[in-house]
Formats: sequence, structure tokens, C-alpha cells
Amino acid sequence: MVTIQEFITQKQTVVRQFTQQTFTWSAYKQNQFLMEHADFSRLIHSRQIPEQLHRDWILEQFKDRDTYYTGFVSAMMWGGINDSRPLKGYTGDLRTTNFYRALSTPTQRIIDNLDTAKHLIAQNRLKEVFQRYLQEDFKIDGIGESYFTKLLFFAGYHSGNPIKPLIFDKWTKIMHVWLLLSTNEHDRLFKFYKKSSICQNVIQKPGLLTVNRGDEADAYVDYVLRMNQLAQHFGVEVSNLESYLFGLPMLEARYRLPQYNPRVFMLHQIDAAWKENGFTCY
Repeated sequence: MVTIQEFITQKQTVVRQFTQQTFTWSAYKQNQFLMEHADFSRLIHSRQIPEQLHRDWILEQFKDRDTYYTGFVSAMMWGGINDSRPLKGYTGDLRTTNFYRALSTPTQRIIDNLDTAKHLIAQNRLKEVFQRYLQEDFKIDGIGESYFTKLLFFAGYHSGNPIKPLIFDKWTKIMHVWLLLSTNEHDRLFKFYKKSSICQNVIQKPGLLTVNRGDEADAYVDYVLRMNQLAQHFGVEVSNLESYLFGLPMLEARYRLPQYNPRVFMLHQIDAAWKENGFTCY
């Protein structure tokens, strides 16, 4: 297996120069159900949000409380939040989609919670913030850790804390597995993730890994600290490092090859480590 450290050693210049692609969000404007939310409708019709959303523009919206709601909406759309697939058992009911339900959260509550989250992150209380969004008073209906950690990433960037929160979703959880395998911390790996989940969602077919119940916040903080330490060691921005390793969708044939796509390279290395360590999926 090529460790994540060895891989970054070869790719330092690319990581430093990496620029994330923009995202076109215009499809959300066509969803009339979303427009039932007055604050969302006003924001969309104000044309404040550029047609091509870029991560750096969204970061700017999280600088000040006055633009937190714009940041929240933009971050959700930038992440590709679902607005077309209803909850199971609610066929055709677009008021049960993740985005519709998230927008049902009172705007003032979203703003207040983001403000509090930024202050807590500044005080090195990232675990507490994660827990509050996961199961307590900050919880937003319709979104889980893949999306609320996007809010932590954007809000935490301007917190003043040198440790930057990151996004914890399908591909970055797989990144976490690679990090732990690269340092041979197998006990810690299996503390956070069951072997069966790694087999199903990494080795056999990429999917959303489930962190062992009760360890979600610890796993997230572990991932954030390791990535920040890695970025510091190589002298690169941690957000650039995460974005580069995140890779590209595997829609085109060439992006299914490891030499053209970091996420495919990562999957190959995890598979190699799995075999080298004698782990099985039976």
C-alpha cells in the first residue's frame, strides 16, 4: 500500500495549486415547493447568489452574521442536497425531501446556532458542536453529518482557530480509513468503523460508512486533527488537501483510473492494505 503521506509527498505542488470546480445550482430555482419558504424565495429572487457557486464565495458569507443565512443556503446547494427524492413511503411528496425539511428550520435559529458554533470552534470545542448538531438543540431536520459538517467547515474557517473543521461525508470518511491504515492504527480504525461496514462501503463498492454508535463525534475530531496535522507537515492548506483527495466523480472512463482520480487511487490503496494485513470480508 502507498500511504497517504507518501502520496502527498508526490503531489505537494498539485495540492498547493488545486482549485475546486464551481457548481451550478440553477435547478433548485425550478423547484416551486422550495419557494414556499419565504426567506429562501426572497434570497433566490434577490439574485445575490452567483450562478456558478464556488467554495471561496461561500466562505465569505460565513464571515458575518448578516450573511449566515445566505451561506447556509449556498452551502447546502453547493453540496448537492437532495430536493427531488421524497422520504421512503412518501412517493411524490416533495415536501419530504432533505432540502425542503432543512429550509423548514426557522431562519433565526439557523443564524443563532451558526454564531454559537463559530464561538465554540474558536474555543476548541469542536466535539461539542458536532454533538449538538447531531442530536441536540442545533439539529436541522433533513440533514445529517455529511451536510452539517459543511456548515462547520465554512463557519470554522473564520473562527480564528488554526485547527480548521472539515467535511465528514462519504468520501472523507473513506479518507479517514486510509489515514488510519497508513499509520497501522487498526485498533482505532475498528473502534470507529465495523469491518463489515468497511467491506461493504469501501472494499466492495464505495458507499456511506457508518461510524459506530456513540463514537461519531470522536471519529470526526480524529479525522479533523489528522488532516490538519498532515497539512501542516506538508505546508499546504488543509481545505485544499481535503478537496484534492476528495477527487472527482467517476462518470467518465478516465476518472475511473487511479492515475487520474485521487479517490480511485485511495480506494486501491485501502484494498491493498486490507489484503496486506490479512483482513477478510467473509
